[in-house]
Amino acid sequence: MQYVVLSRRHFGSRCKNGRRLSFGRSKIMQKKRMFILVGIGATIVIASLAVFSLLHARSLPLTPKARTGLIDLSSWDFTSLGRVRLDGAWSFARAEDGPWLEATVPDSWDRASGGMAPMDGPYGLGRYRLKILLPPSHSGLALCIPDQAISYELFVDGVALGGNGDLESEKDGYLIKRETELFPLDADRDSVLLELAVSNHQYDIGGIINPIYIGVARSLSEGKELETLRDGFLIGVLFVTALYHLSLYLFRRSDRSNLDFFIFCLLMGIRAFCVAHYPERIFPGRLVFSLSTRVEYLGFFFGVVAYMQFVRDLFPGLLDRRIPLVYALAATMGGLVVVGTPVAFFMAKTTKPFQGAVLIAGLFTFATFARALASGKRDSLVAFLGFSLFFLFLVNDILYSALVIHTAHLTSVGVLVFIASQSVTVAIRFNESYCNEMRLSRELEDERDRLEARVVERTTELAEANGRLAEVDRARKAFLSNTSHELRTPVSLIATPLEAIIAGRYGESVHRTAPVLSIIKRSADRLLRLADGLLEFLRLDSGAVIPRPVVLDLTDFAAPYMEEFALLCEKRDIGIAFDKGRGVVARVDPALLETAYLNLLSNAAKFTQPGGSIQVRTGKTEGRVWIEVADTGPGIPPEWLPRLFERYAAASESLRSSYSGFGIGLPLAADIVRLLGGEIEVESTRGVGSEFRMSFPKSSGVPQPMAKLSSNRLAALVPATAIEAPEPDRDRAGSELPTVLVVDDDRDMTAFLVSFLSDRFAVFTAGSGDEALSFLGSGKRPRAIVADLMMPGMSGLELRRKVAAIDHLAGVPFLFLSAKSDEATRIAGLEAGAVDYLGKPFAVEELEARIASVISVGDAERARLERRVIAALRDDDRGTEVRADDWRAASKAIGLEGRDMEIAELVAAGKGDKEIAVALGYSARTVSNRVSAILKRTGSINRTALVARLHQSPRRA
Repeated sequence: MQYVVLSRRHFGSRCKNGRRLSFGRSKIMQKKRMFILVGIGATIVIASLAVFSLLHARSLPLTPKARTGLIDLSSWDFTSLGRVRLDGAWSFARAEDGPWLEATVPDSWDRASGGMAPMDGPYGLGRYRLKILLPPSHSGLALCIPDQAISYELFVDGVALGGNGDLESEKDGYLIKRETELFPLDADRDSVLLELAVSNHQYDIGGIINPIYIGVARSLSEGKELETLRDGFLIGVLFVTALYHLSLYLFRRSDRSNLDFFIFCLLMGIRAFCVAHYPERIFPGRLVFSLSTRVEYLGFFFGVVAYMQFVRDLFPGLLDRRIPLVYALAATMGGLVVVGTPVAFFMAKTTKPFQGAVLIAGLFTFATFARALASGKRDSLVAFLGFSLFFLFLVNDILYSALVIHTAHLTSVGVLVFIASQSVTVAIRFNESYCNEMRLSRELEDERDRLEARVVERTTELAEANGRLAEVDRARKAFLSNTSHELRTPVSLIATPLEAIIAGRYGESVHRTAPVLSIIKRSADRLLRLADGLLEFLRLDSGAVIPRPVVLDLTDFAAPYMEEFALLCEKRDIGIAFDKGRGVVARVDPALLETAYLNLLSNAAKFTQPGGSIQVRTGKTEGRVWIEVADTGPGIPPEWLPRLFERYAAASESLRSSYSGFGIGLPLAADIVRLLGGEIEVESTRGVGSEFRMSFPKSSGVPQPMAKLSSNRLAALVPATAIEAPEPDRDRAGSELPTVLVVDDDRDMTAFLVSFLSDRFAVFTAGSGDEALSFLGSGKRPRAIVADLMMPGMSGLELRRKVAAIDHLAGVPFLFLSAKSDEATRIAGLEAGAVDYLGKPFAVEELEARIASVISVGDAERARLERRVIAALRDDDRGTEVRADDWRAASKAIGLEGRDMEIAELVAAGKGDKEIAVALGYSARTVSNRVSAILKRTGSINRTALVARLHQSPRRA
């Protein structure tokens, strides 16, 4: 049980970042793998040493060995079997007359059988002797004596053949040549007696420490050359590798392992150059020997430090940073000894301690590589194998130098293998970096392409959103402008009549049945209706409306409104029908539903013309119930349907062109229906009518009874029938009173203006631009036109442009009367050709004065032109008819030419636009535009003025 609890606690719980606490087990597994790998590495090293020893042991019987100063080579075939190492027991004597003992070669002479005086140690003089029995027939044999690092002299059968250095000099260490020597042997001898006199004054091991060979001279010479090539190749590889890793570091300074390996290879290359004794060969002498030996040891010491730092940087975090520091401290101390003491002293005192330190460093390296393998680093396997072989050969050389084993120097091979393994490791890392770079490059390209596509997509979306926002902004501005207009109109119809009442225009008292009071009452109701709708819209927009749903029968809900709604519509000659459904039960908020329902009724009443009909239906379908309001209005254009329920959309020019109001009724109804969990739909056919349906999920609850609602709100929502503007008195219309045409879609406004202006003017009215054009097309020409700027269908600006295109009406002065009083709208009205602009609310006296002013200005201009025409016609010099040449001269005199001259001549002849078009082959519209251009160019306000100028010009000419 305890184990289960611990397992769940340690491995089943979760840490702060949400991962399970299973890292303890994984770390234990990593440590097990590390110990296994270290064991495998140690086993490889021990097994390899055992194999080398076994091979060495097995090789002993195969080649002859020297015994008691004699070696028998009489049966050895040097040509086929190659050279022979003269290893074994040589005769050895320490002095000229000293006893001959047995000494192993190669080995230190202080291990000779019988021993030596302790005080002598490895230093002093000694003689080696060996008798060699040669084959019966031999030729071209030679002795090969490798560098022994000491002075020696060779005697064969008592004859001196040569040597190296000076046996008697204390400075022999500085005078010897550090290279292999070959000594030819005579071919006619069956045996030879070798004697080597050896001296040692520098090293802690004396005697023949490297094997001596006998063999064919040519083969031995080739071996000597190969040895030189091997040393040069190793030095070159070390220096080239160092430069290669330096370039890698300079290329990528973040990887310090390349810098560490550069320092290691550089130090090892310098040491190899000194170990091969190239400095002494090139510049023999005591100073060069001393410097070369010291550099050799310093390179060895600090090379180990560089390598430990390399291992630490190669696998960060796996080797304690204190280890390289300890080795750096030890190398510094050893370096001080090397620099400050004689060669013989530091060679004797520092070699073995630092060899031990190297073995310990190798164990640390093994442990680091094992941890790297355990942690799954792919490049650690090659480095581990390369270092294992290098470390094996390094141990071999340490033991070989200590004369513990008698194999060969293999460090050079190990260094090559180690460098190759590190190069492979670097290649793996750079390949991974390259692959990662290529992968990241592809990912970046893919991400760039994705981002570019996303940018294009987002740019498109932003452009569309910007367009929508711009449209919303325009709609909001139009909504605010429309709000101002809709509010100012009823305010004008309240404030202006009240001012007139106060001014006594209606006498000392006003009867309660006076039409002006009805206008004020309707305007106040209209203002209340607009304010209620706007406030309801703002409350819903701010989120302050919280539904309180109850279960209602929609038929019972709609029924109380129908009787009163029918009475209101009857006044406008609109028929009402109510189709009642059964079981139409939904869970809704009655107050909010009332607002939406009444907005639909108001919308239907607004667009249904007298003689039309409105039908209200309730019903149900699968899982839903609905209320539907249908009318026989003009219908809704298909392009408007998608935006019909959008806020502010109805305020845009395109959607406002056919009705008045804020345009928030349908969006408000749609928002309420959605808030109640329902849906609103519309179907419309142009010229047939529209159907609006509000549907809700069907409820199974018991409906609550509906309370009777007040008719005030319903009456406020249904447009009332305005007072019709009285027809002008026929006698007054035919009198001398100037005629004025008032164009406004608000019947109360036209009725009010007629009641005030009729004392001074013969006032005619039109409820739209089309009515105004119909009135003007009947041949009547008013003295002034007063028009509202914002009207359903045709706006005041459009009406002005159409009137200006009618030739005989182009000079009629236009006055705009509008609730839009901003500067931009005023400028637009004046640029359209209006002579004045008056904003609502306004003073009636001011309007009367402005109308009278523009009429009087027109009368004065007309009288002036008539006088000029009469004067021209009475001119006796020109007669009653003007010749064609005179008309052309007159036309040229006022700047006309070409077709304009022909048109002016026909105008002077009294021709109309259609007659001129037929005569010249133009369209009537083109002729009308050209006549307008001629009038403008000549400064004539109408055709009469143009004819007068044509009559006068020849005379002036």
